[in-house]
Amino acid sequence: MLKTLDEKAATFVSDPYLPQSDMEPPIHWPIVERLSNGELFDPVKRAVVELQFLNLLFQDYEIDGTLLKLGLRRPEEFGTSYLSQMSYLLSLTDKNIHLQHLIAKPSFADLNHPCLWMYIKEIPSHLRALW
Repeated sequence: MLKTLDEKAATFVSDPYLPQSDMEPPIHWPIVERLSNGELFDPVKRAVVELQFLNLLFQDYEIDGTLLKLGLRRPEEFGTSYLSQMSYLLSLTDKNIHLQHLIAKPSFADLNHPCLWMYIKEIPSHLRALW
């Protein structure tokens, strides 16, 4: 099971390997880094400590690629053409203090456009603050 960096940082067990039940790691894997007390060196927990020490805001986010394909409908004699564009989708980073300055506030006309309300049932609470 894959875990996010946030989940890895919150776990009490840095070393998920159990020699009694897990298969032996392949010999071509690098040797595990350990601390002087024998515990596994955990780069995620170390990074979190350093970021907190520097008083920097940080959080997990997800990114994924997607294909946006728009069908452009025209009068019958011209038919339909398509516009395709590769895009990246990101999860919202609600801890980003600059997010409100990066997104343009919608106008009154934008909010009352019929196409918008065809798809949106309710505005999520973390987006209400944007307008």
